[in-house]
Amino acid sequence: MRVKVVEGITIDVDIIVKEQEKIVVAIGRDCSMLAFKSFGTAFHSINMVILEEDCKLYDDLLMDDEYSGVARCSEDDEFDIDTGVDIAVCKLCDKLKEKIYNRRYILAKEFYATAIRLEGWDTSL
Repeated sequence: MRVKVVEGITIDVDIIVKEQEKIVVAIGRDCSMLAFKSFGTAFHSINMVILEEDCKLYDDLLMDDEYSGVARCSEDDEFDIDTGVDIAVCKLCDKLKEKIYNRRYILAKEFYATAIRLEGWDTSL
């Protein structure tokens, strides 16, 4: 199943259903470069300006390769696979969005620091 995480980014999601335990798991794979992909065509410029100089920043922007979202049905409720899939996929997407936005923030701070360094801006007001 293909799922849209943020604008312009879709991923393949595997669904695992454990009916006995009333659990549905959504697993997103190949997620390590999603933060980079979220910048779209600007990625080439980002790579050229900052990432070649700073390997630690590159490592900070990488995400784990796999994330999951889990939906558990309470004992009192009737188990519905479709509802469980929807909940598990939403949890997966929320987790991925948070990780992507955190890494965008890291990169934005680095852009600002690099601009100050390269342009010699005086920030001592």
